[in-house]
Amino acid sequence: MFRSIKEAKAFLADRDDRHKYERSQFDAFLEYHQFSFKVPAIHVSGTNGKGTTCKMLANIYAVQGYRVGMFSSPFLFYENEMWQINGQSISDADLLTLINRYAVSFMQFGITAFEMEAFLAFIYFAEQKVDLAIIEVGMGGRLDATNVFTPMLSIITNVTLEHTQFLGRTLKEIALAKAGIIKSDIPVLVGQDILAEPLSIIKSVAEKQQSAFFQADAPCNIQLDYNFISFDFDESLAALKIKKPAYYYALDAMIAITGLKILEEKFPVSDESIRTGLLLDALPARMEIVHESPRIIIDGAHNPGAMKVLVENLQLLKIKSPIIIFSAYHDKDVEQEFAMLKEVDARITLTFFDHSRSRRQEEYPPNNYPFIISPITAIKKVMATARIHDTIIITGSLGFAGYISFLWKEGIFND
Repeated sequence: MFRSIKEAKAFLADRDDRHKYERSQFDAFLEYHQFSFKVPAIHVSGTNGKGTTCKMLANIYAVQGYRVGMFSSPFLFYENEMWQINGQSISDADLLTLINRYAVSFMQFGITAFEMEAFLAFIYFAEQKVDLAIIEVGMGGRLDATNVFTPMLSIITNVTLEHTQFLGRTLKEIALAKAGIIKSDIPVLVGQDILAEPLSIIKSVAEKQQSAFFQADAPCNIQLDYNFISFDFDESLAALKIKKPAYYYALDAMIAITGLKILEEKFPVSDESIRTGLLLDALPARMEIVHESPRIIIDGAHNPGAMKVLVENLQLLKIKSPIIIFSAYHDKDVEQEFAMLKEVDARITLTFFDHSRSRRQEEYPPNNYPFIISPITAIKKVMATARIHDTIIITGSLGFAGYISFLWKEGIFND
């Protein structure tokens, strides 16, 4: 079918239909292939924090000695990142083999790229005989392409307004969409930072499904500086450390550890594995410090909920008047995000990056912010004029943050 992985990836990219959010064709495809997924798995949904929570779970279980599959999207650098086993991305050869095996059927049923990607994850993890899998929802929950199996645990990190054209215009509708991952008699865990209305809805759905309900606690005894955040989970798990200057990492860790405790009879994990797992490589483009004097931080805050957390984190670090280099997708509420950035007296420069959803200058609401179309030029110009004690934040979308993180690792900004 496809002679190279480049052709196969182009095939996936051509079917990246973000305007479709229904399951009839995908369900028919699954029925045709008599699909079932029997690998023990955790299903993770939520507006923000689900990727970090998945990564922490995968790292800790791997440290304990389990063989762990993780499906997470979108990718930041390479498509292969979406399918990982113990932190190792799928090889081009394995991915090409899988795509070629099902390519004709993919086209016959006309399913979307994300549906293909989710299906391939289930097949890959089953064939690789992982001990357990961590599956991140793409969008919402009920109609998501990942919502085709019964997990050991359902996690909903939080619920704020997002993807309203697909999930609903209200918090109630979005909470119901996310609660669609709750299965009968399967425990459900929610994050501590969840609003009262969606919390009530999720509790109600859990009760109807006769599913045990859990909520993560807030971290205690927090210490935060530019090298790490330290916090207590409980008396036996005190002074836990994560190598990120991010309060939201502590919140996500509390969710992940609570999930581990819920499943400890099926998949026991030692306290030492938890401590070690939290210290492993965190996700890039999340409060990622890439330069000092001036300090430059890349963070993929990509919606009002994430921007609120970023602003709170800047306040905890006592960062005043940060310089913001900002590029957002055209379907995001940037007015609300700009209002939040004013709380820390941010100085904003807008830019653009090469993505079909990236906003051009005329797509932003009226503002007085300078716009530099090249993000490389924008960053270099800001660096040249910044003082050594300034803090520069590169943010606005996860795609933009990931793109800049990749360029930084390639040495683009070294000259």
